[in-house]
Amino acid sequence: MKASTSLFTAAETQYDTPTLLRLKCLVGDLAAYDGEIPVDVKEIAEKLGVGRLAAKRAIAEAVTQNVLFYRNDKLYANPEKYIDFKSVDYSKADKNKDYYLKHYKFLSSDAFKRVSVRAQRFVLDVLCQMHRGLKVYTCTLRNMILNNSDYERTTGLFNIRSIGEMKKVIEEASAFLDLKIVKSLKHISTKSEPMVQVYGIRPEMLELGVHESEGNVLWICNALQKHSYHVGAITKPRLEALAKVMEYYYRQLGYELASHIISHTLVLLKNDTTFGNLLYVDIHQAYGQMALDGNLSHIVPEGVEQATWIGASEDTTTLNSLSAYFRKTAEGIAEREVAEFLTETYEEYTNRIEYETEKQSGKTSIGSNKTSYSLLDAFTELKKIQLQKLRKIETLWLDRCVTGHSFKDEIVQNDRFFSSATRYMRELGGYLMSNFKQVMP
Repeated sequence: MKASTSLFTAAETQYDTPTLLRLKCLVGDLAAYDGEIPVDVKEIAEKLGVGRLAAKRAIAEAVTQNVLFYRNDKLYANPEKYIDFKSVDYSKADKNKDYYLKHYKFLSSDAFKRVSVRAQRFVLDVLCQMHRGLKVYTCTLRNMILNNSDYERTTGLFNIRSIGEMKKVIEEASAFLDLKIVKSLKHISTKSEPMVQVYGIRPEMLELGVHESEGNVLWICNALQKHSYHVGAITKPRLEALAKVMEYYYRQLGYELASHIISHTLVLLKNDTTFGNLLYVDIHQAYGQMALDGNLSHIVPEGVEQATWIGASEDTTTLNSLSAYFRKTAEGIAEREVAEFLTETYEEYTNRIEYETEKQSGKTSIGSNKTSYSLLDAFTELKKIQLQKLRKIETLWLDRCVTGHSFKDEIVQNDRFFSSATRYMRELGGYLMSNFKQVMP
C-alpha cells in the first residue's frame, strides 16, 4: 500500500509532529493485505529512529486522526487514507483522492530530519501537488502566511506570520526541491509580489531512490514463523514468490479467505520435502565465507535472520517452481478443505436456527420458550456470512472451469473429494452437469 496524497497536504499536516509525518510515510511501506501492519511498536520505533514511547505517541496521534486503527489488537492502515496500489485502476481513479505519494528515501534521511517541521510540511505539500499532475508548483508567499482576519484559515496553512519567515522555510526546502523565489507579473489591479515556483525534486535527491513496499513480504514472514518455518534460511526473492500467491488470493477472495487458504497451505506443506528444497537456501553454499564471517549487514526485523533479506540474484526457474508448487497445493487440497469447513459451519448455523425457531415456537420441551430473538438473528447473520464466503470460492472455481483451467478436470474426476465442498454451489453444479454430464450434489 501507499500513502494517499491527501495525507500530506498543508491543510492535513497543520498540527503534525516530525515523527508523525515520518510514521505516515512509513505506514505506506509496512501496510500489507487489508491494511494490516505486520510489525510491532518496537520495530516501528526502530524504523522511525525514535524511542518506543515516541513511537507509541505518534501511533496514538495517527489513530486520533483516523489514519490508523486497531482491530483485534492488530494495527491497520485506514483504507481511505492508504491505497492498495496493486489493485487500483488509475485510469478511472479520482486524481484528487487516489494518487499516492512515493516514499522518497530523502524523506527519511538525516538531512531531512534536521530541517524544521514547517520546511518538511512544505516539501510534502509540494510533492502532493506535483504527484497529482501539477508541472510547476506556484504560490505567492503572502498566501502562505497567517492573516489574523482570516478566521477560516484558507490561507496561512504553514503556521507562519511573516514573509521573511516563509522565505527561510523555502530556503530550507531548497536543499531538496528545485525552486526559485520570483516576482509575480504586474497587472493593472495588482502589484508585483514575491512568489515561489517549484520545478521538481533536486536530481541528487532523486538519485537516492524510493523505499520499496515490504508489508506483503513481512506478512509472509509472520505466516511462516507462525507455522514454525525457518525464515532465516529463506531469501527475500523466495518470500516474494510466496507473496505473489497470497496477492492472487487477496484479489480474488479478499483478506479473510485468502489468509485462511495460505495458512492452511503452509500447514499442508510443513513436512513436504519438495517444497522444503525449493523454499530454503543453503546459506553456506550461496554466500560462502561471507556467511561464515557473519558479514551480512542488512537491516532486518527482529527475529528474522539476515539471510532472508539478502538481495542476491536468484534463479528464475527456482522462483517460478516454488510459486507454482505452492499455488498448486493451495488450489488443490487447501481450497477444498477451506470450502468444506465453510460448508460444515453453514450447516451448523442452519441447524441452530432450526432448533432455536422450534424452541421459540414451543415445539420442543428443552429450554425456555422465551429464547431471545437476538440469538436467532445472530445465527442468521453468521449463516449469511458463511454463504457469502462460499459464493466467493464458487465464483473462483466457476471462472477457472469456464476459462479452461485444469481445475475443471480435477473437480470432475475427483467428485467424491469435492462433494461436501460444493454442496451449496448450485451455479457451479449446473455448469458441470451441462458441460460434463456430471451430476453434482
